[in-house]
Amino acid sequence: MGEKDEHWEYVFSPRSIAIVGVSSRPDSIVNEFVLYPLIQFGYRGKIYPINPNSPEIQGIKAYPSISDVPAKIDYVICAISCTATPQLMRECVAKGVKVVHLFTAGFADYSTEGRALEKELVRIAEEGGIRMLGPNCMGVYHPRMGISYCDKFPKDSGPVALICQSGGESREITTMAALRGVRFSKVVSYGNAADLNECDFLDYFAGDNHTKIVLILIEATREGHRFHRLLAKATKLKPVVILKTGRGEAGKRAALSHTGKIGGTEAAWDAVCKQTGAIKVVDEEELIDLALTLRYMSAPAGRRVCVFGIGGGANVLAADECERAGLDVQPLPSELAEQLKKVTPGVWSSLRNPVEPPSFYLTSDPNNLCNIIECLTNSRLFDSFIFQFPAYLGQAKAAAEDERIWGILSALIKGKQATDIPMAMVWHRRGCPESMILELQNKCLSAGIPCYGSVFHAANSINKFAEWRSRLAQNSDRIR
Repeated sequence: MGEKDEHWEYVFSPRSIAIVGVSSRPDSIVNEFVLYPLIQFGYRGKIYPINPNSPEIQGIKAYPSISDVPAKIDYVICAISCTATPQLMRECVAKGVKVVHLFTAGFADYSTEGRALEKELVRIAEEGGIRMLGPNCMGVYHPRMGISYCDKFPKDSGPVALICQSGGESREITTMAALRGVRFSKVVSYGNAADLNECDFLDYFAGDNHTKIVLILIEATREGHRFHRLLAKATKLKPVVILKTGRGEAGKRAALSHTGKIGGTEAAWDAVCKQTGAIKVVDEEELIDLALTLRYMSAPAGRRVCVFGIGGGANVLAADECERAGLDVQPLPSELAEQLKKVTPGVWSSLRNPVEPPSFYLTSDPNNLCNIIECLTNSRLFDSFIFQFPAYLGQAKAAAEDERIWGILSALIKGKQATDIPMAMVWHRRGCPESMILELQNKCLSAGIPCYGSVFHAANSINKFAEWRSRLAQNSDRIR
């Protein structure tokens, strides 16, 4: 299924959706994950609830069956018992449905009988010209079209796509990434992948103009050679970040019971990522960190980092964390240290690297911080900067304390606007209200400064970004 296949229009932008198994009960899980999000997101097409016992659901006219709908249906969401799905698939064929999304579980993820039933569905769908998503999946989130399976997802879109085998993990990643400022072009949870699989979606997103970054959470693939080939193709066009789950023996057993697939060795996946240029991560937080970094940060030219902040102990730890992540924390040359003394007089806590200026000069006049940042960036000795500050400078939570933080933030933003060197920010919370942290984060993001939970997470993302950029350049040289 290539990117020009007509079925992609029906997978991501159907003009009508029928929901089979929707309930008149307000607390129904089908309503929570299927019907309500479509209504709340203002889905642009027609919704057809299918329920033989209810003439109307949530104010929308319902129909006893697919065949009773007096209009064309592009996309069907199946939420009925697995044993009833073959008959539904035949009805969909007769109706001319293009895509069937099986929310229903109990197939290859459950038993030998379920595996046979899944094969039967694939056979009926193939003979009838239907593409199938699932079984055992959440389906599609496409904010531009008003399609979602979670009312907590953002309604605005962005340049990141997520291909996720697990429905629950797709909800977790999308929701947590949204809190960090990441927005998605499309998200797909594809479950057992009886028909459409990770290879198909990777091929599609490689050519999708709305997608600039691709995230993949995968448990296993049946088409290893095809996946390798498509991954190599995709990484030449845009960064691809992969989280491979089921790496240990316990994880492999869990993956087998979840989707009915076996995932291969961790060494094999390491080799795949290295050979193709994909960025490999080890957990959800690192996946989201990389999405944030690739979305908001310009590519670092190398690994030389300057760490800048308040707090001697915090800076010592920050230096260790940067080196542990693979970055190069070189001391400042004496000439640059002398320039900084002239720019900001006083007793400096550290004029090495990390850099810790007199806190009084930072908080009394934001221009002092602007001058320091200008001096450091003009030296061109660093490929990136990591700033760390407490969100509160004192114990009191009065407006005056906040004003000092906003002054520091304004100086950071002004410094960033004057340079092309990438910058990262770590706000140490110290009991700071979540609302203030989000406001600080959003103002940083608007200036192209991503925020991280720790110095290590910032440094690790910068290092992986630098490594990806270096590999990309090497591959380009080979091609030329």
